[in-house]
Amino acid sequence: MNRLPIRWKFTLWFGVTLALLLFCFSMLQFVVTRHQLLDSVDDELEEEIGEIAKEIRMAPKPTEVLEQTRRRFLEHGEYHFQLTAPAGNVLFQSPALDGHPPLASDTATMPDSPQFDTRDLPVLGRCRVVASAVDGPGGRYHVHAVTSLAPFEQQISLLITVLLASGPIAIAAAIVAGYTLSRRVLSPVARIVNVANRITATDLRQRVDVVNPNDELGRLAQTFNALIDRLQRAIEEMRRFTSDAAHELRTPLAALRSEIDIARREPRTAEEYRQALDTAADEASRLTRLADQLLFLSRQEAGTMPIEREEVRLDALLKDVAEQFAGRASEAGITIAIDPLEPWTVRGDDIQLSQVFYNVLDNAIKYTPRGGRITIRGRARGERVEIEIEDTGSGIMPEHLPHIFNRFYRVEQSQNGEPGGSGLGLAIAQSATTAHGGTISMRSAPESGTVVTIELPSHGLETSR
Repeated sequence: MNRLPIRWKFTLWFGVTLALLLFCFSMLQFVVTRHQLLDSVDDELEEEIGEIAKEIRMAPKPTEVLEQTRRRFLEHGEYHFQLTAPAGNVLFQSPALDGHPPLASDTATMPDSPQFDTRDLPVLGRCRVVASAVDGPGGRYHVHAVTSLAPFEQQISLLITVLLASGPIAIAAAIVAGYTLSRRVLSPVARIVNVANRITATDLRQRVDVVNPNDELGRLAQTFNALIDRLQRAIEEMRRFTSDAAHELRTPLAALRSEIDIARREPRTAEEYRQALDTAADEASRLTRLADQLLFLSRQEAGTMPIEREEVRLDALLKDVAEQFAGRASEAGITIAIDPLEPWTVRGDDIQLSQVFYNVLDNAIKYTPRGGRITIRGRARGERVEIEIEDTGSGIMPEHLPHIFNRFYRVEQSQNGEPGGSGLGLAIAQSATTAHGGTISMRSAPESGTVVTIELPSHGLETSR
Protein backbone atom coordinates (compact mmCIF):
# COMPACT_ATOMS: atom_id res chain seq x y z
CA MET A 1 0.00 0.00 0.00
CA ASN A 2 2.81 2.41 0.89
CA ARG A 3 4.45 1.79 -2.50
CA LEU A 4 1.40 2.83 -4.49
CA PRO A 5 1.18 6.30 -6.05
CA ILE A 6 -0.93 8.82 -4.18
CA ARG A 7 -3.61 8.84 -6.87
CA TRP A 8 -4.11 5.09 -6.47
CA LYS A 9 -4.13 5.38 -2.70
CA PHE A 10 -6.73 8.11 -2.99
CA THR A 11 -8.76 5.98 -5.43
CA LEU A 12 -8.63 2.89 -3.21
CA TRP A 13 -9.53 4.81 -0.08
CA PHE A 14 -12.36 6.46 -1.99
CA GLY A 15 -13.61 3.08 -3.24
CA VAL A 16 -13.33 1.38 0.18
CA THR A 17 -15.10 4.26 1.90
CA LEU A 18 -17.90 4.24 -0.64
CA ALA A 19 -18.19 0.44 -0.38
CA LEU A 20 -18.62 0.70 3.39
CA LEU A 21 -21.17 3.48 2.99
CA LEU A 22 -23.07 1.47 0.38
CA PHE A 23 -23.02 -1.61 2.58
CA CYS A 24 -24.38 0.32 5.56
CA PHE A 25 -26.98 2.05 3.39
CA SER A 26 -28.01 -1.27 1.79
CA MET A 27 -28.39 -2.95 5.17
CA LEU A 28 -30.43 -0.03 6.44
CA GLN A 29 -32.58 -0.03 3.32
CA PHE A 30 -33.04 -3.81 3.54
CA VAL A 31 -34.10 -3.68 7.19
CA VAL A 32 -36.45 -0.73 6.70
CA THR A 33 -38.02 -2.14 3.51
CA ARG A 34 -38.46 -5.60 5.02
CA HIS A 35 -40.08 -4.09 8.08
CA GLN A 36 -42.42 -1.98 5.96
CA LEU A 37 -43.40 -4.91 3.74
CA LEU A 38 -44.06 -7.13 6.73
CA ASP A 39 -46.08 -4.37 8.36
CA SER A 40 -48.12 -4.13 5.18
CA VAL A 41 -48.83 -7.90 5.30
CA ASP A 42 -49.77 -7.63 8.98
CA ASP A 43 -52.07 -4.67 8.33
CA GLU A 44 -53.96 -6.60 5.64
CA LEU A 45 -54.19 -9.69 7.86
CA GLU A 46 -55.48 -7.59 10.73
CA GLU A 47 -58.11 -6.11 8.44
CA GLU A 48 -59.21 -9.59 7.32
CA ILE A 49 -59.41 -10.98 10.85
CA GLY A 50 -61.38 -7.89 11.83
CA GLU A 51 -63.99 -8.68 9.17
CA ILE A 52 -64.46 -12.29 10.30
CA ALA A 53 -64.60 -11.17 13.93
CA LYS A 54 -67.36 -8.73 13.00
CA GLU A 55 -69.38 -11.52 11.41
CA ILE A 56 -69.00 -13.67 14.55
CA ARG A 57 -70.17 -10.89 16.82
CA MET A 58 -73.22 -10.16 14.60
CA ALA A 59 -74.37 -13.82 14.38
CA PRO A 60 -77.42 -14.42 16.64
CA LYS A 61 -76.64 -18.11 17.26
CA PRO A 62 -73.75 -20.58 16.79
CA THR A 63 -75.20 -22.21 13.68
CA GLU A 64 -75.23 -18.91 11.85
CA VAL A 65 -71.56 -18.31 12.76
CA LEU A 66 -70.63 -21.32 10.64
CA GLU A 67 -73.00 -20.33 7.87
CA GLN A 68 -71.76 -16.74 7.65
CA THR A 69 -68.08 -17.66 7.70
CA ARG A 70 -68.55 -20.33 5.02
CA ARG A 71 -70.50 -17.98 2.82
CA ARG A 72 -68.03 -15.09 3.01
CA PHE A 73 -64.63 -16.62 3.78
CA LEU A 74 -64.53 -20.05 2.18
CA GLU A 75 -62.75 -18.60 -0.88
CA HIS A 76 -61.11 -15.31 0.00
CA GLY A 77 -58.21 -14.80 -2.39
CA GLU A 78 -54.76 -15.35 -0.85
CA TYR A 79 -56.18 -15.28 2.69
CA HIS A 80 -57.15 -18.43 4.59
CA PHE A 81 -59.01 -18.79 7.89
CA GLN A 82 -59.52 -21.24 10.72
CA LEU A 83 -62.30 -20.78 13.28
CA THR A 84 -62.19 -22.71 16.53
CA ALA A 85 -65.43 -23.07 18.51
CA PRO A 86 -65.63 -22.41 22.26
CA ALA A 87 -65.55 -26.15 22.81
CA GLY A 88 -62.10 -26.33 21.19
CA ASN A 89 -63.06 -28.10 17.97
CA VAL A 90 -62.34 -26.60 14.52
CA LEU A 91 -65.64 -25.09 13.41
CA PHE A 92 -64.49 -23.76 10.04
CA GLN A 93 -61.33 -23.58 7.96
CA SER A 94 -60.38 -22.68 4.40
CA PRO A 95 -59.80 -25.53 1.93
CA ALA A 96 -56.03 -24.89 1.99
CA LEU A 97 -56.05 -25.74 5.71
CA ASP A 98 -58.10 -28.94 5.41
CA GLY A 99 -56.70 -31.66 7.57
CA HIS A 100 -54.57 -29.21 9.53
CA PRO A 101 -54.87 -29.47 13.31
CA PRO A 102 -56.01 -26.41 15.28
CA LEU A 103 -53.58 -23.54 14.89
CA ALA A 104 -54.20 -22.39 18.43
CA SER A 105 -51.80 -24.12 20.78
CA ASP A 106 -53.17 -22.60 23.94
CA THR A 107 -56.66 -21.21 23.61
CA ALA A 108 -56.90 -20.32 27.26
CA THR A 109 -54.25 -17.61 27.04
CA MET A 110 -55.14 -16.17 23.64
CA PRO A 111 -55.62 -12.37 23.93
CA ASP A 112 -58.38 -10.30 22.40
CA SER A 113 -55.92 -8.17 20.41
CA PRO A 114 -54.38 -9.67 17.25
CA GLN A 115 -51.21 -11.67 17.76
CA PHE A 116 -48.86 -12.22 14.78
CA ASP A 117 -46.61 -15.13 14.08
CA THR A 118 -44.64 -16.72 11.22
CA ARG A 119 -45.05 -20.45 10.61
CA ASP A 120 -44.31 -23.15 8.04
CA LEU A 121 -47.55 -24.87 6.96
CA PRO A 122 -47.64 -28.09 4.88
CA VAL A 123 -49.57 -26.77 1.89
CA LEU A 124 -48.97 -23.06 1.98
CA GLY A 125 -45.32 -23.13 2.99
CA ARG A 126 -43.99 -20.20 4.95
CA CYS A 127 -46.94 -18.10 6.13
CA ARG A 128 -47.83 -15.14 8.25
CA VAL A 129 -50.45 -15.99 10.87
CA VAL A 130 -52.56 -13.68 12.99
CA ALA A 131 -54.67 -14.97 15.91
CA SER A 132 -57.36 -13.32 17.99
CA ALA A 133 -60.12 -14.25 20.44
CA VAL A 134 -63.67 -13.07 19.69
CA ASP A 135 -66.72 -13.23 21.92
CA GLY A 136 -69.71 -14.58 19.97
CA PRO A 137 -72.91 -16.59 20.48
CA GLY A 138 -72.31 -19.52 22.74
CA GLY A 139 -68.92 -18.42 24.06
CA ARG A 140 -65.41 -17.39 23.02
CA TYR A 141 -64.20 -18.17 19.48
CA HIS A 142 -60.59 -18.27 18.33
CA VAL A 143 -59.86 -17.00 14.85
CA HIS A 144 -56.70 -17.44 12.75
CA ALA A 145 -56.05 -15.64 9.47
CA VAL A 146 -53.24 -16.97 7.30
CA THR A 147 -51.51 -15.70 4.17
CA SER A 148 -48.52 -17.04 2.30
CA LEU A 149 -45.27 -15.08 2.56
CA ALA A 150 -44.24 -16.09 -0.97
CA PRO A 151 -45.02 -12.62 -2.48
CA PHE A 152 -43.24 -10.97 0.45
CA GLU A 153 -40.19 -13.18 -0.01
CA GLN A 154 -40.21 -12.51 -3.76
CA GLN A 155 -40.09 -8.77 -3.06
CA ILE A 156 -37.30 -9.27 -0.55
CA SER A 157 -35.37 -11.42 -3.05
CA LEU A 158 -35.82 -8.75 -5.71
CA LEU A 159 -34.56 -6.09 -3.28
CA ILE A 160 -31.50 -8.19 -2.41
CA THR A 161 -30.82 -8.77 -6.11
CA VAL A 162 -31.05 -5.05 -6.87
CA LEU A 163 -28.78 -4.16 -3.94
CA LEU A 164 -26.22 -6.83 -4.82
CA ALA A 165 -26.25 -5.84 -8.49
CA SER A 166 -26.11 -2.10 -7.95
CA GLY A 167 -23.36 -2.27 -5.30
CA PRO A 168 -20.49 -3.43 -7.55
CA ILE A 169 -21.64 -1.09 -10.32
CA ALA A 170 -21.63 1.85 -7.91
CA ILE A 171 -18.23 0.86 -6.51
CA ALA A 172 -16.75 0.50 -10.00
CA ALA A 173 -18.17 3.88 -10.97
CA ALA A 174 -16.77 5.33 -7.73
CA ILE A 175 -13.31 3.93 -8.47
CA VAL A 176 -13.34 5.43 -11.97
CA ALA A 177 -14.63 8.74 -10.61
CA GLY A 178 -12.10 8.66 -7.76
CA TYR A 179 -9.21 8.01 -10.13
CA THR A 180 -10.38 10.79 -12.47
CA LEU A 181 -10.84 13.15 -9.54
CA SER A 182 -7.43 12.27 -8.07
CA ARG A 183 -5.75 12.92 -11.43
CA ARG A 184 -7.51 16.25 -11.68
CA VAL A 185 -6.73 17.21 -8.09
CA LEU A 186 -3.08 16.10 -8.28
CA SER A 187 -2.40 17.62 -11.69
CA PRO A 188 -0.72 20.66 -10.04
CA VAL A 189 1.64 18.22 -8.30
CA ALA A 190 2.49 16.72 -11.67
CA ARG A 191 3.25 20.21 -12.98
CA ILE A 192 5.49 20.84 -9.97
CA VAL A 193 7.31 17.55 -10.66
CA ASN A 194 7.79 18.44 -14.33
CA VAL A 195 9.16 21.87 -13.43
CA ALA A 196 11.42 20.38 -10.75
CA ASN A 197 12.82 17.90 -13.27
CA ARG A 198 13.66 20.73 -15.66
CA ILE A 199 15.47 22.80 -13.03
CA THR A 200 19.26 22.59 -13.03
CA ALA A 201 22.01 24.63 -11.44
CA THR A 202 22.45 26.48 -14.75
CA ASP A 203 18.72 27.00 -15.38
CA LEU A 204 16.74 28.27 -12.40
CA ARG A 205 14.23 30.31 -14.41
CA GLN A 206 11.53 27.62 -14.39
CA ARG A 207 8.47 28.38 -12.25
CA VAL A 208 5.18 26.60 -11.58
CA ASP A 209 1.99 28.25 -12.83
CA VAL A 210 -0.28 28.97 -9.87
CA VAL A 211 -3.86 28.33 -11.00
CA ASN A 212 -5.59 28.91 -7.66
CA PRO A 213 -3.42 30.60 -5.02
CA ASN A 214 -6.07 30.09 -2.33
CA ASP A 215 -6.16 26.28 -2.16
CA GLU A 216 -3.58 23.94 -0.63
CA LEU A 217 -1.95 22.97 -3.93
CA GLY A 218 -1.84 26.61 -4.99
CA ARG A 219 0.00 27.45 -1.76
CA LEU A 220 2.30 24.47 -2.39
CA ALA A 221 3.11 25.85 -5.84
CA GLN A 222 3.76 29.30 -4.37
CA THR A 223 6.01 27.78 -1.70
CA PHE A 224 7.88 25.81 -4.36
CA ASN A 225 8.38 28.95 -6.46
CA ALA A 226 9.59 30.83 -3.37
CA LEU A 227 12.01 27.98 -2.66
CA ILE A 228 13.40 28.20 -6.19
CA ASP A 229 13.70 31.98 -5.81
CA ARG A 230 15.75 31.51 -2.65
CA LEU A 231 17.81 28.79 -4.29
CA GLN A 232 18.46 31.00 -7.30
CA ARG A 233 19.54 33.90 -5.08
CA ALA A 234 21.77 31.57 -3.04
CA ILE A 235 23.46 30.13 -6.16
CA GLU A 236 23.87 33.57 -7.68
CA GLU A 237 25.34 34.81 -4.40
CA MET A 238 27.65 31.78 -4.27
CA ARG A 239 28.80 32.42 -7.83
CA ARG A 240 29.33 36.08 -7.07
CA PHE A 241 31.16 35.17 -3.88
CA THR A 242 33.39 32.69 -5.71
CA SER A 243 34.14 35.21 -8.42
CA ASP A 244 34.86 37.99 -5.92
CA ALA A 245 37.00 35.69 -3.77
CA ALA A 246 38.99 34.60 -6.81
CA HIS A 247 39.49 38.24 -7.80
CA GLU A 248 40.56 39.25 -4.30
CA LEU A 249 42.97 36.33 -4.06
CA ARG A 250 44.37 36.95 -7.53
CA THR A 251 45.49 40.52 -6.74
CA PRO A 252 47.86 39.78 -3.82
CA LEU A 253 49.05 36.59 -5.48
CA ALA A 254 49.90 38.49 -8.65
CA ALA A 255 51.74 41.16 -6.64
CA LEU A 256 53.58 38.48 -4.66
CA ARG A 257 54.64 36.61 -7.80
CA SER A 258 55.64 39.86 -9.48
CA GLU A 259 57.93 40.83 -6.62
CA ILE A 260 59.49 37.38 -6.57
CA ASP A 261 60.04 37.39 -10.36
CA ILE A 262 61.62 40.85 -10.24
CA ALA A 263 63.88 39.81 -7.37
CA ARG A 264 65.01 36.70 -9.28
CA ARG A 265 65.54 38.43 -12.61
CA GLU A 266 69.02 39.89 -11.81
CA PRO A 267 71.35 40.30 -8.84
CA ARG A 268 70.33 43.12 -6.49
CA THR A 269 71.62 44.82 -3.40
CA ALA A 270 70.71 43.63 0.07
CA GLU A 271 68.44 46.65 0.54
CA GLU A 272 66.56 45.89 -2.68
CA TYR A 273 66.15 42.26 -1.62
CA ARG A 274 64.88 43.44 1.78
CA GLN A 275 62.32 45.73 0.13
CA ALA A 276 61.16 42.93 -2.16
CA LEU A 277 60.81 40.59 0.82
CA ASP A 278 58.90 43.27 2.80
CA THR A 279 56.48 43.68 -0.10
CA ALA A 280 56.05 39.92 -0.39
CA ALA A 281 55.45 39.69 3.37
CA ASP A 282 52.80 42.41 3.17
CA GLU A 283 51.00 40.60 0.36
CA ALA A 284 51.26 37.30 2.26
CA SER A 285 49.78 38.99 5.33
CA ARG A 286 46.98 40.35 3.18
CA LEU A 287 46.32 36.85 1.85
CA THR A 288 46.32 35.48 5.41
CA ARG A 289 43.81 38.11 6.59
CA LEU A 290 41.59 37.44 3.59
CA ALA A 291 41.71 33.68 4.18
CA ASP A 292 40.92 34.18 7.88
CA GLN A 293 37.94 36.38 7.02
CA LEU A 294 36.60 33.89 4.48
CA LEU A 295 37.05 31.06 6.97
CA PHE A 296 35.21 33.07 9.66
CA LEU A 297 32.27 33.75 7.35
CA SER A 298 32.02 30.15 6.13
CA ARG A 299 32.11 28.78 9.69
CA GLN A 300 29.58 31.35 10.87
CA GLU A 301 27.14 30.52 8.09
CA ALA A 302 27.65 26.76 8.60
CA GLY A 303 26.96 27.15 12.34
CA THR A 304 30.31 25.63 13.33
CA MET A 305 31.74 28.81 14.83
CA PRO A 306 31.61 28.36 18.62
CA ILE A 307 30.24 31.28 20.61
CA GLU A 308 31.33 31.59 24.21
CA ARG A 309 28.29 32.67 26.22
CA GLU A 310 29.67 34.77 29.03
CA GLU A 311 28.85 38.15 30.50
CA VAL A 312 30.63 40.93 28.64
CA ARG A 313 30.82 44.54 29.81
CA LEU A 314 29.85 46.36 26.62
CA ASP A 315 31.10 49.78 27.73
CA ALA A 316 34.54 48.40 28.61
CA LEU A 317 34.72 46.45 25.35
CA LEU A 318 33.93 49.61 23.31
CA LYS A 319 36.63 51.58 25.13
CA ASP A 320 39.21 48.83 24.49
CA VAL A 321 38.38 48.74 20.78
CA ALA A 322 38.51 52.55 20.51
CA GLU A 323 41.95 52.59 22.18
CA GLN A 324 43.26 50.23 19.48
CA PHE A 325 42.48 52.93 16.90
CA ALA A 326 43.81 55.86 18.92
CA GLY A 327 47.24 56.02 17.24
CA ARG A 328 45.90 55.41 13.75
CA ALA A 329 43.16 58.03 14.20
CA SER A 330 45.71 60.56 15.48
CA GLU A 331 47.90 60.04 12.42
CA ALA A 332 44.88 60.50 10.14
CA GLY A 333 43.78 63.64 11.99
CA ILE A 334 40.49 62.05 13.13
CA THR A 335 38.95 62.43 16.58
CA ILE A 336 37.27 59.44 18.27
CA ALA A 337 34.84 60.53 21.01
CA ILE A 338 32.95 58.21 23.36
CA ASP A 339 29.85 59.54 25.06
CA PRO A 340 29.27 58.41 28.67
CA LEU A 341 28.17 54.76 28.64
CA GLU A 342 26.29 52.80 31.26
CA PRO A 343 27.83 49.52 32.51
CA TRP A 344 25.69 47.36 30.24
CA THR A 345 26.30 43.63 30.13
CA VAL A 346 25.54 41.25 27.27
CA ARG A 347 26.00 37.50 27.01
CA GLY A 348 28.25 36.45 24.20
CA ASP A 349 31.75 36.01 22.83
CA ASP A 350 33.89 39.04 23.64
CA ILE A 351 36.29 38.26 20.77
CA GLN A 352 33.54 38.17 18.16
CA LEU A 353 31.83 41.24 19.64
CA SER A 354 35.18 43.07 19.55
CA GLN A 355 35.50 42.07 15.90
CA VAL A 356 32.10 43.63 15.17
CA PHE A 357 32.99 47.04 16.59
CA TYR A 358 36.57 46.82 15.28
CA ASN A 359 35.35 46.32 11.69
CA VAL A 360 32.83 49.17 11.97
CA LEU A 361 35.41 51.57 13.41
CA ASP A 362 38.00 50.45 10.86
CA ASN A 363 35.52 51.25 8.10
CA ALA A 364 34.66 54.62 9.64
CA ILE A 365 38.31 55.69 9.84
CA LYS A 366 38.98 54.63 6.25
CA TYR A 367 36.17 56.76 4.88
CA THR A 368 36.42 59.78 7.18
CA PRO A 369 38.64 62.59 5.84
CA ARG A 370 41.27 64.39 7.88
CA GLY A 371 39.77 66.66 10.49
CA GLY A 372 36.71 64.46 10.80
CA ARG A 373 35.12 63.03 13.92
CA ILE A 374 33.83 59.61 14.98
CA THR A 375 31.36 59.46 17.88
CA ILE A 376 30.38 56.38 19.86
CA ARG A 377 27.16 56.57 21.88
CA GLY A 378 24.73 54.10 23.42
CA ARG A 379 21.28 53.86 25.00
CA ALA A 380 19.03 51.19 26.44
CA ARG A 381 15.81 50.17 24.71
CA GLY A 382 13.90 47.89 27.05
CA GLU A 383 15.80 44.61 27.23
CA ARG A 384 18.17 45.59 24.42
CA VAL A 385 21.06 48.00 24.17
CA GLU A 386 21.72 50.10 21.10
CA ILE A 387 25.20 51.32 20.12
CA GLU A 388 25.67 53.98 17.44
CA ILE A 389 28.95 54.74 15.68
CA GLU A 390 28.66 57.98 13.72
CA ASP A 391 31.30 59.52 11.46
CA THR A 392 31.51 62.78 9.55
CA GLY A 393 32.66 61.22 6.30
CA SER A 394 31.36 61.91 2.83
CA GLY A 395 28.43 59.53 3.27
CA ILE A 396 27.08 56.85 0.96
CA MET A 397 24.81 57.15 -2.04
CA PRO A 398 21.33 55.67 -1.45
CA GLU A 399 21.73 53.03 -4.17
CA HIS A 400 24.67 51.50 -2.29
CA LEU A 401 22.98 51.12 1.12
CA PRO A 402 20.98 47.92 0.34
CA HIS A 403 24.24 46.14 -0.60
CA ILE A 404 26.60 47.57 1.98
CA PHE A 405 26.68 44.39 4.10
CA ASN A 406 27.23 42.09 1.11
CA ARG A 407 30.54 40.28 0.90
CA PHE A 408 33.23 41.96 -1.21
CA TYR A 409 31.02 45.00 -1.75
CA ARG A 410 32.97 48.26 -1.76
CA VAL A 411 31.65 51.72 -2.47
CA GLU A 412 34.77 53.72 -3.27
CA GLN A 413 38.32 54.30 -2.20
CA SER A 414 39.06 55.56 1.31
CA GLN A 415 39.03 59.30 2.00
CA ASN A 416 42.30 59.54 3.93
CA GLY A 417 44.75 57.70 1.70
CA GLU A 418 44.48 54.34 3.46
CA PRO A 419 44.26 51.23 1.29
CA GLY A 420 40.76 49.87 0.76
CA GLY A 421 39.73 46.66 2.48
CA SER A 422 38.54 43.38 1.06
CA GLY A 423 34.87 44.26 1.41
CA LEU A 424 34.35 41.58 4.07
CA GLY A 425 34.48 43.67 7.24
CA LEU A 426 30.82 44.70 7.38
CA ALA A 427 29.69 41.23 6.24
CA ILE A 428 31.61 39.71 9.16
CA ALA A 429 30.12 42.31 11.53
CA GLN A 430 26.60 41.48 10.39
CA SER A 431 27.17 37.72 10.66
CA ALA A 432 28.60 37.95 14.21
CA THR A 433 25.86 40.36 15.34
CA THR A 434 23.13 38.07 14.02
CA ALA A 435 24.75 35.09 15.77
CA HIS A 436 24.39 37.01 19.07
CA GLY A 437 20.70 37.67 18.46
CA GLY A 438 21.27 41.28 17.46
CA THR A 439 20.88 43.49 14.42
CA ILE A 440 23.13 45.90 12.57
CA SER A 441 21.96 48.65 10.22
CA MET A 442 23.34 51.70 8.49
CA ARG A 443 21.87 55.04 7.51
CA SER A 444 23.77 57.56 5.44
CA ALA A 445 23.44 60.31 2.89
CA PRO A 446 25.98 62.03 0.65
CA GLU A 447 27.96 64.72 2.49
CA SER A 448 26.08 63.94 5.72
CA GLY A 449 28.19 61.21 7.24
CA THR A 450 27.23 57.69 8.20
CA VAL A 451 25.65 56.15 11.29
CA VAL A 452 25.97 52.43 12.02
CA THR A 453 23.54 51.10 14.64
CA ILE A 454 24.23 47.83 16.46
CA GLU A 455 21.50 46.45 18.71
CA LEU A 456 22.15 43.54 21.09
CA PRO A 457 20.14 41.75 23.81
CA SER A 458 21.07 43.22 27.19
CA HIS A 459 21.31 41.53 30.58
CA GLY A 460 20.94 44.85 32.34
CA LEU A 461 23.46 46.95 34.19
CA GLU A 462 26.33 45.45 36.09
CA THR A 463 25.88 46.06 39.82
CA SER A 464 28.73 46.62 42.18
CA ARG A 465 29.75 43.64 44.26
